[in-house]
Amino acid sequence: MIEISGALGALSATVGALKVALAARDEAKIDAAISDLKERLFDLQAANLHVVEELHASQTKLHALIGERDQLKSKLRERGLYALANLAKPPSEFWAYRYQGDEGAADGSTASVHYLCQACFDNDRKTVLRRDESQFGSYYACTVCKTDFHI
Repeated sequence: MIEISGALGALSATVGALKVALAARDEAKIDAAISDLKERLFDLQAANLHVVEELHASQTKLHALIGERDQLKSKLRERGLYALANLAKPPSEFWAYRYQGDEGAADGSTASVHYLCQACFDNDRKTVLRRDESQFGSYYACTVCKTDFHI
């Protein structure tokens, strides 16, 4: 019977060793799977960071374009307040932009009517023409581009 108990003890030790070996093998597989998952997670985080950076760049560009659009709308609205007018007596021509905004005010005044230099206004400068008198008569002059014309 001693032999049987020795054999059972050896068998029990072998079963225990097999359990440890299986546990170690399973743990190695689990560790490998966790390592693979961590690598995939890192790749996904890197891809996510790239997408977030692209989104930020797109939003920055969008805000810049919205600002540019608003500026262009403002310029267009302002240009709509002016119309080209010939200030010279025919057959001569001297073109300037005439303010149309407050024409026909409630009190009948035309105080806000003024003329802008065409050359300056076409180059995004808003320069009011100065009307003056000389020994040769009335004339309009631009103080920026120095254009003048006797009327």
